[in-house]
Amino acid sequence: MLRDLLPGGAPIRLSAEKAAALMKGIRPATATDCCRRDLAWDLLADLRRVDRQVRDNEGQMRDALAAARTALTALPGVGTVLAAKLLGHVGDARAFPPSTTSPATPVRHRWTRPAARTPATASTPEATAR
Repeated sequence: MLRDLLPGGAPIRLSAEKAAALMKGIRPATATDCCRRDLAWDLLADLRRVDRQVRDNEGQMRDALAAARTALTALPGVGTVLAAKLLGHVGDARAFPPSTTSPATPVRHRWTRPAARTPATASTPEATAR
């Protein structure tokens, strides 16, 4: 919309401040341009509101991560948002047993072939109907 109001258009990637500076110089020539300018100001106000909400939300996530005393953000590639998302899914990591108590290789319980074929050990009705 801003591109339609300025002769020669406007750059594609603009911050809210740069867009506001460009919009201050707009002098609409027609009623349609006045309507476009008003809509552009409304969109700019919405953009600033959303930017403020995102900043507030990131601050709340940082506070929550500090309260959880986690070191996730020290990992490369893990920022505030990803760390908060991981903590939201996992919850308290102390609920999981430490790696020293779990075996290095999981124990797999597999049936032998002859035992799997006997009706006494079959687990489905189709297997016992044979």
